[in-house]
Order: sequence, then C-alpha cells, then structure tokens
Amino acid sequence: MIVLDLLFILIPVGYFFFESKGDNRKRFKESLSKLGIKKLEKKDLVKSIELLALMIAITLVVVFLGDLFGFQDTEKIAETIMNLRTDYLLLLNLLIITVFAEEMFFRGLLVKKFGVLAAGLLFGLAHYGYGSITEVFGAAVLGIVLGYYYKKYDNLFIVYIAHAAYNLFAIFVI
Repeated sequence: MIVLDLLFILIPVGYFFFESKGDNRKRFKESLSKLGIKKLEKKDLVKSIELLALMIAITLVVVFLGDLFGFQDTEKIAETIMNLRTDYLLLLNLLIITVFAEEMFFRGLLVKKFGVLAAGLLFGLAHYGYGSITEVFGAAVLGIVLGYYYKKYDNLFIVYIAHAAYNLFAIFVI
C-alpha cells in the first residue's frame, strides 16, 4: 500500500516536473502549482464542507439505489473497514497519506490530462479491492464530483479535506 501511495505522489510530481523548464527548484514549485497545491484560505474550508455534504448525500442515494435494484453489497466494505479499525497506524495512513496520494494522482494528474469523467471512472475502478459493485459505482460518482470541484477551484486541498473527512465519516458510520 505504501508503495502505491508513493507512486501516486511521485508520478504526478515527476510528470509536471519534467514538463517544466528552468532550474530544479523552479520546476518543482511549478509542478506543485500545476497539481493545484496552493495555499488554503478560510473560504476554501467552506467549499470543502459543502463538497463533503454533497458526497454524503450522493452516498445515501447510491445506497438507496443499491437497495432498490437489489445490488447492495456494502457489507463487504464494512467488513474491510472493521478489520482496519484496530490498526490505528494503517488507519491514519489511509486517512492522511493515501487520500492525499489519490487526490494528487486522480485529480491533480488524471483530471488535467484526461478529464473529469475518465479520472472519476478510473477512481471507481481503483476501489474494486473491496469486492463491492456498490463501492466501485459510488467511488466513480464521487470521483467525478471530486474532479468537478478540483477543476472548478483548481485547489487540491479543497478536495483532499473533503475526501479525508468523508472517509473518516464513513469509518465512524460503519
């Protein structure tokens, strides 16, 4: 998992680094800027909270649709998360580093290179490890929403905070 997190961070930074011109320090700063790593303002926190509320609402709709159409398999997600609850270091890693790495890769790189829809669908597929169709579908929809917010505000921290808070919320609910 840590190797994947490192790749999800190094690939976007490296891509934009080698795309930039100038000395290494300037190229590194420019690559972070292209990824949307910018100063977080108070108004950005409001946008993160708005996005979090939207993500929770979408999740409720996805769960309702899953129940309605008989493809509800969220118990697989719950089982995986329950197994993580006792490993606090892994849980912290998932909430802090993995979420940041996912945001850098899927929003910072893939949204910019392939668009919101493609990045969102790939984000959904990346969540297949839970073995849940509901998780893949829900993550794809949430990935599209995260991509939209990222594209609209061009600030990785807005989507990172919402994503991390959403995951924390999901852990507490489960």
